[in-house]
Amino acid sequence: MTATSPTPGRRGVVVAQTSGFAEVRTADGVVRCRVRGRLKRGLATTDVVVVGDDVVLRDGDGEPLLTEVAPRRTKLARLHPASARPIEDVLAANVDAVLVCLARGAPSLRPSVVDRYLAIAALGGVRPVLVITKCDRPEGADEAGLVALYRGLGVPVVHVSVEPTPRLEALAPYLAEGIIAVVGPSGVGKSSLLNTWLGTPHALVGAVDEATGRGRHTTRQARLVATPTGAQLVDTPGIRELTLPSRDPLTIEGLFPEIRARAPDCRFRDCRHDREPGCAVRAAVASGELQASRLESLHALVRGDGE
Repeated sequence: MTATSPTPGRRGVVVAQTSGFAEVRTADGVVRCRVRGRLKRGLATTDVVVVGDDVVLRDGDGEPLLTEVAPRRTKLARLHPASARPIEDVLAANVDAVLVCLARGAPSLRPSVVDRYLAIAALGGVRPVLVITKCDRPEGADEAGLVALYRGLGVPVVHVSVEPTPRLEALAPYLAEGIIAVVGPSGVGKSSLLNTWLGTPHALVGAVDEATGRGRHTTRQARLVATPTGAQLVDTPGIRELTLPSRDPLTIEGLFPEIRARAPDCRFRDCRHDREPGCAVRAAVASGELQASRLESLHALVRGDGE
């Protein structure tokens, strides 16, 4: 078998992307380049180039040209909220871990929101870490139960705050290396967290609407930022609608390991754990072995609920 020669050209990683253009970090620094038109053909169901992609550039007359995108190891993706067709909206590629940020005392700190982010991470092969921000506030009545639930499922949970004194030590083990995406609803403090960690005003910080508990979108597009510790952080826009790219019941069931473990004991092999007789999953919920919120989240994801 004849060995394949490596593709000539400069290699790099996408640090920012806008329509038709990308900023790519190479050995020579960050380069702005056009995305080759040929790449856009035949990929109508997903994004051609996203932050975190490993790419190849060709130099020529005028601006460099982005000519190749390597296969993605992992990804964070949702169903595109503004498309009439089922198009995948990839938030970031080749991500090693995702920090799912939710604020103490805000409506976002509830199991249905957590489960949606964890499902997106599991579907893309990304390790999640649940980060509870704004821990200068008093702990809510339901927080201890929520933390116990997800730690019991093997998800690390850390508590941080940036005011009045930064408390970010618990994040250090997860920000040592690799590409780390920072996600969460608007207003949970992602930008403040990144600014404090980096020691520089990388991102704008917005206020939270006191009436709705929702924040304003201060981050407009994802961007990859190098850190002093060697990790690369993907700062993502706040997300209000998060629908899985897949609505296949078996695929979604596989994202809930404790439910999947009991499903073989159901009377029917195609049990959807809704109203079928002999459902082992619903029996485990009734006995307290499984959390009802997890089964509710599974059903919501199968229905395609976005919030």
